[in-house]
Amino acid sequence: MKRTTFLTAALLMGGTGAFAFASASVGGVEPVSTQESAQEVAPAKDEVEALASEYDKAVTAHKKLVKEAKRTERKAIRDQHPIKDYWPKFQKLGQANNGLALLWLADHVKDNRSIKRADRAKTLKPLYAALIKHHGDKAWFGDALNSLSKNAKMLEATDVAQFYKNAATGTKGDAKGLALFYGAKALMKDDPETANGFLDTLLKEYRDDHVYTKAQKMRVKASDVVVGKAAPDFLGETKDGFKFHLEDYKGKVTVLDFYGFW
Repeated sequence: MKRTTFLTAALLMGGTGAFAFASASVGGVEPVSTQESAQEVAPAKDEVEALASEYDKAVTAHKKLVKEAKRTERKAIRDQHPIKDYWPKFQKLGQANNGLALLWLADHVKDNRSIKRADRAKTLKPLYAALIKHHGDKAWFGDALNSLSKNAKMLEATDVAQFYKNAATGTKGDAKGLALFYGAKALMKDDPETANGFLDTLLKEYRDDHVYTKAQKMRVKASDVVVGKAAPDFLGETKDGFKFHLEDYKGKVTVLDFYGFW
C-alpha cells in the first residue's frame, strides 16, 4: 500500500502556541497516513467531549476564584487560566488529526492569551484546512463551518473564500449546502461576488432543502416586501413532512398566517 504522509503537528511557534502542519516528523511526533487521519485515529468522540466538559468546569471554578480574590491578587489568578493546561491536551489529540479536537482549538483560540492577536490567523488556517480536507463527511461538520464563519474576521477574506470553496467542492449533500450558506454569510461584505455565486448555487441545487429559504432571506431586501409586489418564495413543510414552495401556489388564493408566542 502506498503511504503518503500527512502530519498534523502542534507546535509552539515563538511562544504563540500556534498550530501548524508539516510533511515530515517534527519534534518526535510521527506522521499519520492520509487514510488513517480520515478515520480519526485519535480517541473516540466521547473522550474529546469529556475533556471539553472538564475544561468548562475548570473555567467556571477559575472565574469563581477571580471573583472571590482580593483585587491585588486577581491579575495573577487570571494569568493561571485553565486554557494553559488544556490547550496542550487538545493539541495532542489534534496531532492524530482528531477532528473534534481541531474544532475545539479553533473555537478557543481567543481564550489562549499566549497567542497574540496578530498570530491568530497562523493558528486558525491549518486547523480549518485539516477540518475541511479530512472531516467533511462527519455529522458535526456543520459546526466546523459555523466556527469558520464566526472566526472569519481573524482571517483574510481570500483565505475564507478558498476554505468555503474547498468545502463546497469536497463535500456533498447537506455538508455542501452548509458550506455554500456559511460561505455566503461570511463573505457577503468583503467578497460579494463569491458570496452571491454561492447563493446562486444554493438556490439552484438546494430548492427542496430548508437552506434554500435561508439563502432567499439573504437575497431579499426590505423594498422587496411591500404591498403590490409578489411575496418572496420560501420552502415550507407540513407536520407530516410534505414540502412545498410558496411559488407553487402562484395564481391561487393563498393565505399566509404568521404567528408567534410572546
